[in-house]
Order: sequence, then C-alpha cells, then structure tokens
Amino acid sequence: MAKLRDDLTAARDDLANALDSAGDELKSGVQRASSQLSDLVDDLEADADDAEAQARAKLDDLLADVEELIDRADEETTEYLESVRDRLRDAKE
Repeated sequence: MAKLRDDLTAARDDLANALDSAGDELKSGVQRASSQLSDLVDDLEADADDAEAQARAKLDDLLADVEELIDRADEETTEYLESVRDRLRDAKE
C-alpha cells in the first residue's frame, strides 16, 4: 500500500504543477482530478481496510479524466499531465 500511496502523492504534486500552468478552460478539470486524487490519498493515509482496493478501482476513471485533459492542454501543461498519467499507471501495477 505504501507504493500506491507514494505514486498517488507524486501524481497529486504533478497535478498541482499542471494547475499552475493550465489555462482557464482546463483549470476546473485539473482541480476536479486533483480533488479526486487528494481524496484517494487521504483514504489511504487513514488506512481504511478497503482503501487500497477502492483506490485501485477509481484509477481507471481518473486516468480517463487525465487523458481528456491531455488532449485539450497546451504543451507545458501536457508535460505535467503526462507525468500524472504515468504515475497513475504505475500505481495500478
């Protein structure tokens, strides 16, 4: 569970960078993804019995949201979002 938490925390940090560089049209989507990711990390840190299983189950939806944001982002924001995507994929393993 520690690896999953670390991957999700790193992805959350990358999303913060993406938010800083995102244009107005992407900010709400990046904020929504960041909020979802923060909730997952908080659940894992609370060490709930089924938190890891629930986090893994939600990763596909979060990955789909990030993919959509990548398609709409400028170059700088895309780099951050691609890093988020890669970290989320790593977390699924």
